[in-house]
Amino acid sequence: MKKIAICILGMVLISLACRLPGLGSAPVKSPISSITSVAASLTPNPSPTSSNLFPTISLGPEVTPTPTPGLNPTASSTVANRAGQIVFVSCQSQNSLGMGTQCGISIMNADGSRMRPLTNLDDDIYPSLSPDGRRVAFRSLRRDRNDEIYVINSDGSNLTRLTNTPGENTAPTWSADGSQIAFRSNLLAPNDPAQIFMYVMGDDGSNPHRFTQSSGFAPRWSLDGSQIVFLTFSNNLTSLNSMNADGTQARVIKTNPAKEIQSAVWSPDGTQIAFLSQKTPDDPIEVDLIGADGKNQHSLTPGYQVVFGGLSWSPDGQKLLFSMHGDGKSLTGALQLYTVDADGSNLNKLAVSCTYCYDPDWGH
Repeated sequence: MKKIAICILGMVLISLACRLPGLGSAPVKSPISSITSVAASLTPNPSPTSSNLFPTISLGPEVTPTPTPGLNPTASSTVANRAGQIVFVSCQSQNSLGMGTQCGISIMNADGSRMRPLTNLDDDIYPSLSPDGRRVAFRSLRRDRNDEIYVINSDGSNLTRLTNTPGENTAPTWSADGSQIAFRSNLLAPNDPAQIFMYVMGDDGSNPHRFTQSSGFAPRWSLDGSQIVFLTFSNNLTSLNSMNADGTQARVIKTNPAKEIQSAVWSPDGTQIAFLSQKTPDDPIEVDLIGADGKNQHSLTPGYQVVFGGLSWSPDGQKLLFSMHGDGKSLTGALQLYTVDADGSNLNKLAVSCTYCYDPDWGH
């Protein structure tokens, strides 16, 4: 009996050792965790004084949506690959101020066919299509009276809230393998919109943490997952930055006056970055390309007035997708979706059956 008791005690001690922090095998770190120290050097903003550098974000419960008239998920469980789908905000009318109303997130084939709604709230914006084309992440305000990140299947099922915090949680984007979602948040200073940082979490909302010590926003992974492009703002300057996904070789590609650079995205082959640029406050907003080395910046839409937000490459790298008012010559008229070839030719308005369309995303 004494030998049996000793064996049982030994088994208990081994079990406890495996569960105690610091004992047993160490957890595998995500490459994104190493970005913290590198991105901090890109802007001079001081780090927050909070003792908890990576605050935990409480997760919201899964939301079971009430069936809404007109929102009919597709019957087929087979989802087209991302090359054939575009997600965007679609509105059926405009108010007296020229803004879209009766809006929601929609999905369609790349040629404009089979458009179908996924949500029906005006404040559902920033849709981002997962690499496999099966899920859409987006920001919603009206559901919880706070800016939160949600995901929904691309057939309209399984609406789920991923964040549940004060402050602004917005602009989600998927990692190249679809396992993580990056977003921007002012969680550390919810009453100060200027204190916006980049966060990353699992695609199910798990392990949310900040991955820059200085303010930053709009991170986008390259198609092969090896690089990240993102923006920083300091001293009235907006900087376009890139780094390897493991946090090495961080550098500033271009620095310009405030608000000149937005919506930066890698080309599928990783050699160029497209972004929305406004040279001066009086100039139109244009779709620009720049080499990954920071050279050869040029406009693809000279003379046209593009709308900030929603710039995306086609998966084959041949076209860029964005939105413009009317015929693109002014800031009046309904917002429509346009494409232009990567060499600046063939500006084309998509045949989409909505009055006011914006925030398009073609996936990675």
